Amino acid sequence: MKHVISAFAMCLLLLFASCAKDDLSWQDEIAGLKSELANQKKLIEALQNDARIVSITQGTDSYTIKFTNGQTITLTNGKTPVMSIGDNGNWYINGEDTGKPSRGQDGQDGQDGEDGDDGITPTVEIKNGTWWINGEDTGIKAQAQDGNDAPRIISVIDHYTYMEFVFDDGSIISSPKTGYTVMSSERYNKVLPDGASVVGKQNYIRKDTYISCLFQGDENMHVLVGRGRTTYEGYYLEIDRDDMVLHHYTTEDIVVKTYKHALNITDRLFVSIDHSDGSTATITLQAGGEEKKYSVSWWGGGAVFATNLGTSLVSVDLSFFPKRATNSTWIVGDSYVNWTRDTRWLYYIDQRGFSCWLADHQPGAGSATMLESFRNDLMYGRPAYAVWCMGMNDKNDSNGAPAPYWLSNTKAFISLCEANGIIPILATIPSTPNRTHNGKAAWVRQSGYRYIDFSAAVTQNDGHEWQDGFLDVDNVHPTALGAQAMAQRVLVDFPEITYK
Repeated sequence: MKHVISAFAMCLLLLFASCAKDDLSWQDEIAGLKSELANQKKLIEALQNDARIVSITQGTDSYTIKFTNGQTITLTNGKTPVMSIGDNGNWYINGEDTGKPSRGQDGQDGQDGEDGDDGITPTVEIKNGTWWINGEDTGIKAQAQDGNDAPRIISVIDHYTYMEFVFDDGSIISSPKTGYTVMSSERYNKVLPDGASVVGKQNYIRKDTYISCLFQGDENMHVLVGRGRTTYEGYYLEIDRDDMVLHHYTTEDIVVKTYKHALNITDRLFVSIDHSDGSTATITLQAGGEEKKYSVSWWGGGAVFATNLGTSLVSVDLSFFPKRATNSTWIVGDSYVNWTRDTRWLYYIDQRGFSCWLADHQPGAGSATMLESFRNDLMYGRPAYAVWCMGMNDKNDSNGAPAPYWLSNTKAFISLCEANGIIPILATIPSTPNRTHNGKAAWVRQSGYRYIDFSAAVTQNDGHEWQDGFLDVDNVHPTALGAQAMAQRVLVDFPEITYK
């Protein structure tokens, strides 16, 4: 389905708000129009601060955009192009395929590899009565705009989660959209023989996740359900006719606790795992018309799964849902990302009441692991921003150049964001006494993308030495003081995380 590109429509409402022709001479109309055009930028900037795009309605020859402050703007086809990216990757103008790709090919990685062209914000102009994109004729007819004296909108580009209004003076103003996330859960329905499993997609989203599973078999059902059976920090339940056993996997399987559930399991068993609060989850078991609830230790990450350990066939209907998928900011990270510990920067963001984020994080993970996880996350929705906090566990930089492995995965993350209308936010990775990341930090700062400067927050000139009292005795992680400095840097470099 095409993403209707309508961001720029915000400004054009004013074009249609002028008085009737019977009340004004044509000279007065032109003067009024020029005045309205001169105020378009102020209007958009106000809307950008106070309102978000709620809906876009396509008419026979126009688009109408509605904002959270109640204002609507109508954009007539032909005067200002409403652009979108179709499923085939081409630019569309007013719903018509231009045949022009929205982005270039990525450059090859290498010692001096070059990036491919983004093509995300195109140049748009009218020549010989048709729209031209990036200097190429689309063949789609256009009507010239009236008024030349004030900055005016020349195109509206819908990036799915936000819209850009491009003015003829080269400036660009963006406005985010509400309700942009098309939320979806992960679901599997299979009949499992003895020893078989159904396994979902790998991710490490923990806070506010919900697992539900309906098992149908016989009274001798013996099943597993949870996340990351053989993944570091995996948690899962083992349930039979008598017991519920809580397992925790680190480098080996650990039985945490056994519960006598006393349920009458005949042919159906329903299990839900609601992980909403810190390091605990609420477990619900239902069978034979009865229900049992438990509050258990839980920090489960990894792929959702269900396994049949019994001797008879078991039908499994399994689902996984991250409840924060609609949040505007997604954070991808390693052990530096944690909202439950006062030695982690996200703890201080959360404590201030700024909780409109989703965190996908795994201790010890490298950039390749988390790139795959982020790619899997996109099945649940699309954020406005994605923060890439990866690199601490990748290889050391050499001679001031970033590790190629990290660089390749970082470029892939950026491409994945741009292909899905997400604004990438990078982060500099601080060096530690035993790890060198100054090349990564330099590349991030020179990349042209927005970034959070964690290295500047805690180290001395990107060196291996940290500010006094900022580095933990493990020589890898920050202290509470260091984490506070990192949180302050987040609020300065990426204030959008405060959006509620």
